[in-house]
Amino acid sequence: IAQNQQLDYTKAEAKDFGYIKQSLPTGVISEDIYIQGIVISDKGHPNMAKNGNSATNKHVVDKTENAIAVYVQSLDGTKGIYLKTKTPGDNMFNFNDRVKVWLKGATLERYTNPARVIIKDVESLNIMSKQSNAVTLQPKEKYIKDLTDDDLYTYVRLKDVEISVPHGSFTNINEGYTARMDSYPTNIRDINGSSMYLLHNLDVPWRRDGNRVPQGSGKITGILVSETLERYGGNIGKYALRPLK
Repeated sequence: IAQNQQLDYTKAEAKDFGYIKQSLPTGVISEDIYIQGIVISDKGHPNMAKNGNSATNKHVVDKTENAIAVYVQSLDGTKGIYLKTKTPGDNMFNFNDRVKVWLKGATLERYTNPARVIIKDVESLNIMSKQSNAVTLQPKEKYIKDLTDDDLYTYVRLKDVEISVPHGSFTNINEGYTARMDSYPTNIRDINGSSMYLLHNLDVPWRRDGNRVPQGSGKITGILVSETLERYGGNIGKYALRPLK
């Protein structure tokens, strides 16, 4: 019989997302702090993050990144943080969970252009509390031109958008390449003439299901991310959207 390890959260201090993104030092987090927010990712979903190629074989996709990706937005939905769990088994975060996550011992990385943070090596033991379906999660609606760095890693609904080339599937590639690359960028544009990309990993079931992509304009909802796609020239723009449906 073994007793599960439990961390001591009793003296942990709550910090808002602004403090984490702007003031918390990079590196291993020594402060006894936690954040509280709403999970907008979903463990086991195939479209959470860009998967890279195996370090030992550039033609083999390593799907670990997708399995450890967690996005948590503040309770008011204004800011988001990207968490990476230590292992896929540590990812116990479901869409619409209200969580408190202890950050001490995890590692913070800060990036610019766009301004964002990624917190790595989060373990399941760092979850102080988790309440399922705590709120009715509503995405914030915006035009592409109104997106800011604060919107990164939050749940966003883009308005008056259409798929720029409304033919074929979401991933118009030779299926023989699926073992070598993972994310495919589908260009969208809106009524104001702005454009960006939808990202679909190649395990997404609707990416190529025999139906053509939606026709006309409407709304598209997903997680706002910032990624590079080396097989498409690297820089694909400041922001991109990862749909969950």
